[in-house]
This record gives sequence, C-alpha cells and structure tokens, in this order.
Amino acid sequence: MLRMTRCKPLWRWKLALGSWLVIGSAIGEAVLQTFAFSFNSAFAQITPDSTLPNNSSVTTQNNIRTIEGGTQAGRNLFHSFQEFSVPIGGTAIFNNAADIQNIISRVTGGSASNIDGIIRASGTANLFLINPNGIIFGQNAQLNIGGSFVATTANGIGFGNLGFFSATNPEAPSPLLTVNPSALLFNQITAAPIQNNSQAQGAELDPSKNFIPKGLRVLDSKSLLLIGDNISMNGGGLFAFGGRVELGGLAEPGTMGIDVNGNNLSLNFPDSVLRANVSLNGANINVRAASGGSIAINARNLKILRGSQLRAGIARGLGGSDVKAGDIVINATETFTIANADSFVSNAVLVDAKGKGGDVQISAGSLSVSGGAQLYAGTYGQGNAGSVIINVRDTASFDGESEKSRSLHSGAFSKVESSGIGQGGNVNLQAKSLRLTNGAVLEASTLGEGNAGAVNIHARDIVFDGQSTQLESSGVYSRVETAYQPEYHQGVGQGGNINIAADSLSVTNGAVITTSTLGRGDAGNVFINARNIVFDGMGRFDRNKKIRQSSAATSAVRDIGVGQGGSVNVTAELLRVSNGASVSTSTLGQGSAGNVFINARNIVLDGVGSYLNEVQPYFLPSGLYSQMETEYVGQGGSVNITADSLSATNGAVITTSTLGRGDAGNVFINARDIVFDGVDRNGFSSGVFSTADKKAIGNGGYIDISTSSLSVSNGAKVATISQGNNNAAGSIKVAAHSIRLDNKAAIAAETASGKGGNITLENHRENLDLLLIRRGSRISTTAGIEKQGGDGGNITINAPHGFIIAVPNENSDITANAFTGRGGNVKISAFGVYGTQFRDKENPQTSDITASSQFGINGTVELNTPDIDPNSGLVNLPTVPVDTRVAQGCTAGSSQAQSKFIITGRGGLPPNPGEALSADAVQVDLVTLNPKVGNSLTVSTNPINPTPDRIVEATGWVIAANGDVILTLVAPTLTPHSSWQRTADCRVVNQRQGG
Repeated sequence: MLRMTRCKPLWRWKLALGSWLVIGSAIGEAVLQTFAFSFNSAFAQITPDSTLPNNSSVTTQNNIRTIEGGTQAGRNLFHSFQEFSVPIGGTAIFNNAADIQNIISRVTGGSASNIDGIIRASGTANLFLINPNGIIFGQNAQLNIGGSFVATTANGIGFGNLGFFSATNPEAPSPLLTVNPSALLFNQITAAPIQNNSQAQGAELDPSKNFIPKGLRVLDSKSLLLIGDNISMNGGGLFAFGGRVELGGLAEPGTMGIDVNGNNLSLNFPDSVLRANVSLNGANINVRAASGGSIAINARNLKILRGSQLRAGIARGLGGSDVKAGDIVINATETFTIANADSFVSNAVLVDAKGKGGDVQISAGSLSVSGGAQLYAGTYGQGNAGSVIINVRDTASFDGESEKSRSLHSGAFSKVESSGIGQGGNVNLQAKSLRLTNGAVLEASTLGEGNAGAVNIHARDIVFDGQSTQLESSGVYSRVETAYQPEYHQGVGQGGNINIAADSLSVTNGAVITTSTLGRGDAGNVFINARNIVFDGMGRFDRNKKIRQSSAATSAVRDIGVGQGGSVNVTAELLRVSNGASVSTSTLGQGSAGNVFINARNIVLDGVGSYLNEVQPYFLPSGLYSQMETEYVGQGGSVNITADSLSATNGAVITTSTLGRGDAGNVFINARDIVFDGVDRNGFSSGVFSTADKKAIGNGGYIDISTSSLSVSNGAKVATISQGNNNAAGSIKVAAHSIRLDNKAAIAAETASGKGGNITLENHRENLDLLLIRRGSRISTTAGIEKQGGDGGNITINAPHGFIIAVPNENSDITANAFTGRGGNVKISAFGVYGTQFRDKENPQTSDITASSQFGINGTVELNTPDIDPNSGLVNLPTVPVDTRVAQGCTAGSSQAQSKFIITGRGGLPPNPGEALSADAVQVDLVTLNPKVGNSLTVSTNPINPTPDRIVEATGWVIAANGDVILTLVAPTLTPHSSWQRTADCRVVNQRQGG
C-alpha cells in the first residue's frame, strides 16, 4: 500500500502514476483505488497529526478541504497538522464556532507550506499559521477570513506564563491556554523564510471604490502579519485597509512580543536579537482607508526595489475632520535601500479626503534612496500632512532621478499639494553623514492653502552636490509654490524654515539650500550652524534659461510671489564661498528681500564662476548678496557680518543692490582683519558694494565697517554706487585702527546723476592711526560721474592722533567733486597729512584733495592738524658728540668735579612733556577765515593745539656781569683772553671742610 507522509512535488506523482499505468493489469483494481486516494491526499497537502487531545480533521469535496475538530481552550481553537499546503484552485476552510477569537494552527512536519489557493475561516476569528519550515504564498494565494492573519515561521507561540503551543515540540496544549497569544518563540538557530508572490484579484473594491486589490487581503481595519526569517515579496501585494501590515523576523533565537487587541495585532521586536532581512521587488502594500491604517517593517536589511510601494493615509473621498491616518514605521538595523522608478513610501491625505495624515518614520544603520525613489508625507485633500522622520546611525544617501520620469527626484518630502488645504509637515533627518547628489532633494513645501513645514537636519558631515539631467539642483527646499493651474489653489501660506546643524557642510556644483515663495506668503528662513562650511562652483549651463545655478544658500521672493523674503543665517568657524557660489536673499516679486547674517571666525570669499554663451563668458562673482530685482515696491535686505577675519579676493563681493522700486539694503561688517583684493577676469572689482541700477527707483544702501585693519588693494573697492537718475548713493562709514588703499583701490560713494553719498573714516576703539593711500587709489564721493547733475557727498576723516599718507606723484586722491551740482565738503582731522595737498581741481599727475564742481559751486575743505612743519628745524647731529661745559660746582664728599644745568622759571613749558600746561600758560586763540564764495576752492587750516612762540636752537652763549650763562642764537665775536679765575680744586675745598 502506498502511503503519503511528506509533501512531494506534483511532477513526481505524475511520473509515478505513469509507471503504475504501465503495469496496471498486474496490480489490480484495489491497488489503483488505493493509489488514487493517496494522490488526492498529496494534492490536498493538508494532513492533520495526532498530537492534540481532540485532533483536527480534514474532509475533501472537489478542491475544497474543510478543517474541523481541533482542541478548544476558552476562545482559542488549536489545530495541528503534519503538513499544510493549498494548491492552485484549492480552498482550505477552517470551520469553527462563531465564538472563537483565535484559530492557532501549527505544522509539525518537515515541509514548507505552499499556499497557492484560498484560505477561509468562519466568523471573525484571527488565524495564526505557524510552520518553522517556511511559508510560500503563490501568485494565486488569497485570504478570506473575518479577523486578522498571522503567518510565521516561529517555533511556537506563547501565552504569557500559562504555557506555549510549539510546532517543533508538539505537545498537547495546556487547557489553561485561554488567553490571547502574547509572544512568538524563535528557538531554532535560523528560522525559515516567508515569501509572498500573491497577485490574486479579489472580488471587492478598496474602501474608496477606486480599484480592486491584487494580493493577500484581510478585512478592513484588521491586521496582516508576516513574521519569520527573511521575508520577500516578488510582485506580491498585501492589503489591510484601515488596519495594519507588519513584516519582519529574527535571524537568531529570541522572543517577539505580540499585542492582541481584538482583531488588531502588532509586534514588539527585541532590540538585542539579530533581525532577518526583508526584500520587496515590484511589491505593493496598502492600508489607506477612512482612518487608521499603519505599516511596520522590522529588518536587518530592507530593500524596496523595482517600483515597490508602501501606501498609508486617508483614501480618496473618505475620512472626516476628526480622523487620523496611521504611521509607516521602518526599522532596519543595518541598511535600508529604496531604489528605481516608482518605488516610494507614501503617507498621504488624498484628493477629496479629510483627516490628518500620518508620519513616515525611518530608523536605519544606513539609508540609500536612488533612481527617483521617494519618502513622502503630504495632503491632497483637507487635512494636515504628516512628517518624514529619518534617524540614521551612519550614512543617509539620496541620489538621482527617475529614468522613467525625469521630474521625479530621489528624496524625502512633506507637502501641501495644489489641491490640498492644511498644514505641511516637517522633514527631519539625523545621521552621521548626509549626501544629496545628482538632483536629489529634501523638501517641505506648500502648493495649496496652508503653511509649509520645516526641514531639520542634524549630521556630522553633509554634502550637497550637482544637478539632475534636467538641471534641477540637489539640495534642501522649503517653498510656497503655485501650480499654474486655474482649477487648483495658488500656494497660500508661510514657507517653512530650513535648519541645518553639522560639523562640516559642502554645497557644490550647483547644489542649493533654499527657501522661497512663488505664491502668497512669506518665504521661510535658513539657519546653518557648522564648524566648516564650503559653497563652491556652479551647475551646468542651462541653454533654455541662459543661466547657470550657483551653489548657494538663499531665500527668495520669486517672480509672481507676494510676500516677504526670509533671512539666511550662517554660523561657522570657517565659511568659504568660491567659484561663483553665493549666500543670498532676493526679491523678484511683491515683497522685500530678507537679510543675510554671517557669524564666523574666518570668512573667505574668492573668485568667480562663468556663464557660457555664444558671444562671451559672463563671470558671476562669488559672494554674499541681498538683491531687490522687482518692478513692485519693496526693499533690499541687509548683509550683516561678524568675523575675526574676512577676505574677498579675485572678484568676490559682498553686495546689496536694487534693480526695482525700492532701496538697496545695507551692509554691516564687524571684523578684526579685513582684506579686499583684486579683480575678476573681466576686470570687475572685489569688495563691498551697495548699488542702485540704472533702471532702479531707489537709493543705494549704507555700508558700515568696524575693524582693526582694513586693506583694499589691486582694484578692489568699498563702494555705494547709484547709476540711475536722481538716485542717491548710500553712505559709507569705516571705523578702523588702520586703513590701507593700494593700487587703484577705492572707497567711494558715487552717483551717475544723484547726490553722492557720504564717507566717514574714524577711529576704531582706540584711534585711526594710519590712512595710507597708494598708487592711484582714491576716496571719493563724486556726483555726476556720467557728466550729469547731483551734489558731491561729504568726506569726514577723523584721525586726530593718526597720519594720512600718500605719495605725491601717484595720483591718489581724496575727492568730493560734482559735475553741475555743488561739490561736497571734506573735513580732515589728523596729526599729520603727508604726500597730498589741496587743489582747485584734480591733477592726474599728483595726489590731491579736492571738493570742486566743474559747472557748479565748489565745496569746502577743512584740515585740522597741529601747526608744525616737520621739515623745518631739522639739523644733522655731529658724528662725535660735543663736550658741552656749562658750569662747574663742588659737591660735598665728592672727589671729582661735577657739572650742573639749572632751569629756573617755566615760561611756556611744563616741567616734563607728560604734564599739561598750567592755567597761566600763554594761550593762542584759533582764527577762522571767512570762506570765499565762487568757483574757487576754499581751504581752512585749523591747528589742533595753541601755537607757542617758536623755539630756536641755541648755538652759543655769553656770560653776564653777574656770572650767569645766557644761551644765544649766535655767539658774539670776542677777543679770547685768559680767565682771571683759578679753576676750583674740589679736593682742597673738601679738605678745608673736613671732607
């Protein structure tokens, strides 16, 4: 007799059947009937064992196997099978009483369970299928049960401290096992895998009535759990609308907790046990419904590939104002990889739905998102979007775009979509290192009605690099957008902030960190705090837009935006901006630009980046910007810098500007050492600028610099410039210990036709010791530089204890000139002024101080210095000192002759140079000359101190009748004679005095 005790492949039985038919006449009818029964049992592959007090039984009718019997304990019903499989077209029905809550089935044989048909259970019972040898769901596998479903390759299942039901130690269950299951027990070294390939089409639509699910499905609000060793899905689907799908397993012995709340099941994975892998290839997991709906995956390594999709949220047309979607929670202890086109993890409130979206929460050892894959939380309906929360122990990497749709960028997003009404969620990421490359992004935006969320990043090392093939920049975005579609909302709301904290941050090759508004609302702010920050280079040239994107941190009001620009705030040990990169704020729409705040120990701005075009390259300066570029009324933002050292070289700039209807912003710099040096390849200057363009209706901004040392050299400038009609240049104030201008450098507040700005140079903390102007450099407040109107601005240099030095023939000028307007005023207070002098007009061969007007009224020049000509009275001292003898006297106790020089009476001198004059010293009043009106320069020179009588050096002396020695300018001509006095001998005197 042929008896089936193990699961055999079907093809073996076909071969065996053929053999039997060859010798069928020898065996007889009875043997054939026996074989036919055995073959049918193998096809059914459901065989009870005999390990229960009340064993399970299976009856077969056509392809339907009905399972009855089993052992009941309270509301738990236990079944035990030698093997359990359901073939294609087959149905296994658990026929249980209506009061049963949990059907717990174990497989004690050595074969895996192959499910390629339908599993049904009566009533609302939860069904547990336990097979330590593995479980495979074929493409035709289906579930038709009233409760939740658990498929597991654990050894057994525990019931608190009451006992357990084991598949590898198949003892009879204790009658006390009346409580809900509490744990899955993995006792073997390696558990068997679970595979789901089911794509079976069900009979019912999803809750939104929009599609028919294909795969394994439980009833709405129930749970579907696959728990084993490795879990894989190849094209398979799992559906628990409004319920819970959970995947995961253990790769070594351990215990996993189960929470059973009616038909809602969830697992608690132990932290100390090695987990198994989970792999999804072309798979689909969906829990969207009117509310609830959660997905949890716990793995060592998780792969979501080839268009696999995890969906949670509020389904289309469903929900309510007080409902909330569940969360998607992914925990991969080692790696989480999501890649390829259409692969995504999404938690969304869909179109016409109402409710609050859930979060996407990811914890991983490392994270890789590529090929257009996305992590997404958003709202298309009425309700707030959830957040994307990522916590990575090592590296989080986002790269590239979808090959199928170039508009899909790899990244993490939280959005209020164009049809949505609600608040956007945040994108929070924490990692050891973060890389965004080739167009990958992190983004929190609103295109509908509601505020965008924030992007918060904390990582040790951060790299943002490059662009997509469509020249979309890698980076971080917070945007108020508009869809340009009349049936949808324009983005209305506030932009969210971007907050980045790191040890090092590198933004290169056109990558960006940006907040913006293109809708109706303010742009968010950017906050960056890192030890070392580098912005370098530009993206590839866009021939359609005729631009190249700078590597940048920026906040902007864009062209049709209505709102205020946000601020950009950078704190660093070292900030380097080079090769066309920038840190900037701007407005092209209806609103003012935000401010730039930089606080760094060292700031290095260097070089330019080029735009390519068919005519000639245009070089974009590296630098710090705030720009007003709109036809609407607004104001440019300010640039505020605090540093130990600051340099801008080779064309790099710090600039505020206006090209529209509003004033340029101001520049405030407080740094110990400042260097502005050189020009770019087109000859444009490095330096600090505040400009009003020719088309602007507004004035240049104010530049305020406080420093110990300012060096401007080789064509660099500190300048406020107005190029428009009747627009005033801003003013410049420099408080410094020393200022050096060298080789065509300039401090200038000039206009084409408006009023020139003012320039004030003064002391910093202690004193302005030195103002050095060399080789064609200038300080200028000239107006009408294009031979038009406007008054020259004023120049004030306050260095009462310092020196102003120029070289006479180097054409280094201080000018407050005008063309047809009035010349400005120049007021200088200094201890000494050398190498430059006042002239009626500039002389290109000399260094000049002028305040002239070519066709208007000259200004005035006022110089306040001590009344000392340092070139007078200088006499070369003899090489050998003169032995001067003024008088001799005797000192008691001395054996040598001693000399004395005695001054009696102070006259106009104090006892020593460190003391002030007394009240009775001679005073000399200052005299002010009346200015001369007309087209000639008026100069007044005011000495700082009272002018004493001139002291002339003595060259001789005479002896008065009373014996006094009188110093004289010229010694009289006398006839030499011998003195009648004898030279005193001090030794004799001392002997007489008893010395």
